[in-house]
Amino acid sequence: MRSRKSAAIGKHEDSEQIQEVVDSAIDSNDILPLVRLVFEGVSEVVSSPTSTASGQAGTGDIVKACLESIVADEDDAAAQICRGNTETIAESMDQLDSMQMSAQQLANDIWAVNAELQNAGQALMHRLKEVGDLQEVEDRLLATGRALQWTCAVLERCTVVCQNIEQHKLYHALKILEDIQTNMIPDDGKKSSKPLKGFLEKVINDLAGVVQKLAISDFNDWLVSARAEARQIGLQAIRRAAILRQHEERCGLERNTILESIKSGQDLLAAVALSTPSLRALETLSETASRPTFQSMDVTATSEALTGQDRAPQKRTVSIPGDEEHWEVASVVLSEAGRASATASRSGTSILQDSRASEKPGMNMRGLHRCIHVHQCLGRIVAFRDYYMQQRRMQMDSDLRPPANFLEVYQSYLAQVTGFFIIEDNVQRMTEDLIDQHEVDALWEMATATLKSVVDSAFESMNSAAAMLLVKDFLLLVCSGLSKSGYPAANLKEILSSNMGKYHNLMNVHVGKEVARIWDADEQERVGIRSEKNEREIITDLGLPTSLESWEPPTQFPYRAPFTSMVPHIIWLVQEYVRDSVAYLKGLINPGDVLSASCLNRDRMIKVTVDAIQLKLHGLSAEGCMLKESMQLVTNMWSLTYGLAALEEWTVTQVVQGGGSSELDGGAGRKPGKARASPGSHLHTLMRSVEDSSERLVLRIVGGKIEELLQVVKGWEWTPKTSPPAATSPVIEELMIYLQGVFDLSRETMPRDNADTLVRSSLQVVGSSLTNVLTGTEVPMINDNGFQRLLGDATALERFAERCPVGGSGHELAQCREICQLIVNGKLEEAADPSKLKRTYPNIDITVLVSVLDKYRDVGGGMSNFLTSKTGRAQPRRKDMEQLAKHLRDKMIINRSQSSQG
Repeated sequence: MRSRKSAAIGKHEDSEQIQEVVDSAIDSNDILPLVRLVFEGVSEVVSSPTSTASGQAGTGDIVKACLESIVADEDDAAAQICRGNTETIAESMDQLDSMQMSAQQLANDIWAVNAELQNAGQALMHRLKEVGDLQEVEDRLLATGRALQWTCAVLERCTVVCQNIEQHKLYHALKILEDIQTNMIPDDGKKSSKPLKGFLEKVINDLAGVVQKLAISDFNDWLVSARAEARQIGLQAIRRAAILRQHEERCGLERNTILESIKSGQDLLAAVALSTPSLRALETLSETASRPTFQSMDVTATSEALTGQDRAPQKRTVSIPGDEEHWEVASVVLSEAGRASATASRSGTSILQDSRASEKPGMNMRGLHRCIHVHQCLGRIVAFRDYYMQQRRMQMDSDLRPPANFLEVYQSYLAQVTGFFIIEDNVQRMTEDLIDQHEVDALWEMATATLKSVVDSAFESMNSAAAMLLVKDFLLLVCSGLSKSGYPAANLKEILSSNMGKYHNLMNVHVGKEVARIWDADEQERVGIRSEKNEREIITDLGLPTSLESWEPPTQFPYRAPFTSMVPHIIWLVQEYVRDSVAYLKGLINPGDVLSASCLNRDRMIKVTVDAIQLKLHGLSAEGCMLKESMQLVTNMWSLTYGLAALEEWTVTQVVQGGGSSELDGGAGRKPGKARASPGSHLHTLMRSVEDSSERLVLRIVGGKIEELLQVVKGWEWTPKTSPPAATSPVIEELMIYLQGVFDLSRETMPRDNADTLVRSSLQVVGSSLTNVLTGTEVPMINDNGFQRLLGDATALERFAERCPVGGSGHELAQCREICQLIVNGKLEEAADPSKLKRTYPNIDITVLVSVLDKYRDVGGGMSNFLTSKTGRAQPRRKDMEQLAKHLRDKMIINRSQSSQG
């Protein structure tokens, strides 16, 4: 059959190759080549339809024929095998039947034996179960007995714990609970003991909770005591800062004393020996000032505190050398700022004075340490840290709440805040893991912001510089006390620095009012110097003059100083201002800048003083003020100007020595009356302006009287027909008498320079008034007799001026006399040449002469009266005078053009 199939397949040209592929697929048990061959043959038939039409067989048919041929061959082979082994198969089937019967009998026997075995096993299992139940009961009884034993032991120990808790021995209670948990409760892992263990653990946890509650109660008590004692602790820190500052200032004075000894060549070793104890005291105080006043406990003390044993705590307290001597130093420091306000001074010192009576050696930290240790033992220190910070923040918020009246309670308020942070610093140093530095810094930043707001608001509402100085000084001590504990106080000092301008403005307002009050209270009586002490306090220390002319002090007492009481009072007021200014500046700016800043503020204050005096001077009228009083005002202003140099030295000494007494204020050792003025200084210029204003007041009084007398002269008959009498006019005589009295009074009342200035100014007024007779409109016409009368009076006044003690005073009146003499003599050709005019009539002003010539030319109807003279002297004609006036006017124009070009 296969040969037939092969013959059919052989008709295809590729049948042999296909046959090989099929055989290979059957041998290798892989039909993929055969499948690929079939699908490739189909695609070729589809792409070449002509091959089908030609009657050739496809690849699929060839493969199918090959497979059918193989199947047929295999069937033939199987049939041949079966025909050859038929007998063997039959024998095998007979043997199989006999074996099945034997197997069935064996199975029946096995089932019977198995049934008997199952019955015996069930009986044995029942007995084993009963034995197991009895063993379990026995084990449970034994376990229960053991559990009862250790349960009783645990309960007994819990009873001991309760007794320790009742006795407040928390440390013992915690140790017993720890021993129970670690050693007395077994960890056998049995479920039967879990309920009992749970019960005991609940009891232990409850006892631990009771211990924690007691520790928290102790901590709450400590919080109450901490807040109650914070104010006292803050005052102690502030007091230590005040004492330290007092010692530093004292040592500064002693250092200056040593320097003065070096400069003066005195015994240096003796000065150093006197200063050594104070310097050593300062070193000791610097070392002890930073020590805390808290009771600190070591490990033993902490354990004993937890156990409740009575034992004196180990503590570190401050020991200040000379403490009894300096207990009141803080009140002394603060009282420097309270001189202007008695009420403010009392409120500024009472709290430090009263705090000594209630001072305690240190704050008890036992409750805090006990609570920390308890929570550490319980493993709950993190929760306690949160609770601690929460409570302390609440206390800080309460302490920082702005008071209703800050000025009345500022010391208690600031001391409370200071004590709070000193306690925090000590808590941080005495405990390891309770609070972190960043948490303390956060609290401090919050407190600083609140304090800045509170103090700024308080300063804005204050209208007293003394009160601001009290607050500043106390707040600066607070900064110093907190700096010892490591808190940065720069932000608090910025509060004070930002209000520095307001402080000095308030003092300037006060100074203006005080100057007005001093002015009004002055009785214009010169100050009497009755003794050397009186002279040192008023003359020497203030650098004021002893007399108007003599540079040496009087040889005997009593004597009168040249000034009235307003002068020393104003200088004392300036010194008080400088003291308060230095007191506010110190501690806020660099020590090297205190002098320049204080001098700047002092100059502003003196400007306010000058303005107040100027206001008073402008309020005085020439009619309502007596001449002697106005002259005394000039002397007073001169005395104030005289004392400026001493005030400058006193300011430097005050800054360097830190506000010493008057014996150290730079006035000591200065001879009275020694001139120390510095005319080029700004202060001298300010005071000189006041002095000039007072001089102008005197000149207005004198000038008013001069104008009043010379007004009569302008009403004379200036075109008389007869020659004037040879005698001086009565009005001029009266004027000379008045001027002589004024000049004599000025010599007695005013300094020489001011008196000389008054003489010259008065004579200038007289000369100007006489010249105005010739140039003004009050005298419409004048003839030769009128000029002769005016020439005689002017000559008399010029002789009077030449007799005055002020040299060269006559030239102030010479112009009127020379103009009259030129016109009366009729020699106008002398005026045509300016150089000759300057030699002959040196005091004539060409402008004034031109005005007189114009007026003389325009006399009109009076010209005939003037041109006719009984004396027979040649009189100038109108044309000559016009030509002379024109000539002089041209000369003036030429001189102005040359001056502008030059």
